[in-house]
Amino acid sequence: MPVLPDRVNEASEAFQANRAALLAQLAKHDEQLAIVNAGGGPQYVQRHRARGKLLARERIEAMLDQDSPFLELSPLAAWGTSYPVGASLITGIGVCEGVECMFIANEPTVPDELKAMQNVVLLPHIGSASVVTRNAMDQLVVDNLKAWFAGKAPLTPVAETPFKGR
Repeated sequence: MPVLPDRVNEASEAFQANRAALLAQLAKHDEQLAIVNAGGGPQYVQRHRARGKLLARERIEAMLDQDSPFLELSPLAAWGTSYPVGASLITGIGVCEGVECMFIANEPTVPDELKAMQNVVLLPHIGSASVVTRNAMDQLVVDNLKAWFAGKAPLTPVAETPFKGR
């Protein structure tokens, strides 16, 4: 594959200014992610650990295949509110036992006031369910087509109501 020519002058003042501005924005983004990854605050995390429980991200990490990535979909869902955690919900895609899976975990260290805000908490649930539903329906179609070509009855009938899992 041919290499495209590079016309960027990395020594120019404009490039250096743009680079500095981008790095500053990335640092702010990293700060926000660190706040999200810390949970709902030290007192809530400590209380949860005192109960002998894992945090939501730790539970997900324990289920993922070793050295497999996890794509978190909405870690900054509550950004701009007074609450530091991503809308009390962790959603993402990872590999478990060799299968790509959608993970949804409630963050137990979130203040109760946030959990009561449906506009903050409900939307990530709906969005993650849409991804799961679409992927599950795709697999259902494939499985039913395989059954049909093999001369068998469909594995599951496709109902008029939204798909709710297997």
